[in-house]
Amino acid sequence: MNTLIIYFFKAISAFAALYIFYRLLLHRDTFFREKRFAIMLGFLFALLHPLIDISSWIEKNEPVVIVAQSIGTTLPEIVIGGEAPSTTLSTQEILVLAYCIVAAFLLIRILWQSISVLLLAFRGHKKKINGFTVINLPEGTAPFSFFGMIFLNTYDYSNMDLEEILHHEGVHVRQFHTLDVIFAELVCSLFWINPTTWLMKRHMRENLAYLADNDVLNSGFDPKSYQY
Repeated sequence: MNTLIIYFFKAISAFAALYIFYRLLLHRDTFFREKRFAIMLGFLFALLHPLIDISSWIEKNEPVVIVAQSIGTTLPEIVIGGEAPSTTLSTQEILVLAYCIVAAFLLIRILWQSISVLLLAFRGHKKKINGFTVINLPEGTAPFSFFGMIFLNTYDYSNMDLEEILHHEGVHVRQFHTLDVIFAELVCSLFWINPTTWLMKRHMRENLAYLADNDVLNSGFDPKSYQY
């Protein structure tokens, strides 16, 4: 239990450092592709670095051990008499249980949303447009993509608008942006109490949208028309 809590707080600290680094150095950067990989690497580092154990390295380096011993304090040994184990949950265990319940609810919500999209794809009318699988949505529903599928109502848009939207969503499909989004959602579910994970998820989604927009504009579409 204590090991898990230590990992949890180390990961939260790393996410906070990642957010500060992003806001100070990358937030206004227009290298969207590089920012995408930087954000993903930051997420992976925050998750994996608490698992790195450097104790064996410290033990092999005598100067480090000497310094550690010089600043350390030896506490007197305290012998605690044996007592019958308590059958009631401690405050720490109750908090951990409550935390896990919220995390489980958020994970189930992600699963349910993914299943709902797959059911929509299974039941919806499909057709191929510009090489993409397009599933027709009810009138007035905003377009979106999910892995290799694009969801939109083709009758809601003019031919030019449809081309722009298909190109935009096609970038999300070709570059597998759904993986980034689901990964960020899973991280936020596990570290839901940490606000910086939610902020980084928002920045990730914004950057993916800018990445797709930039590709559309570089393909020759009219900027004013696309903006409207």
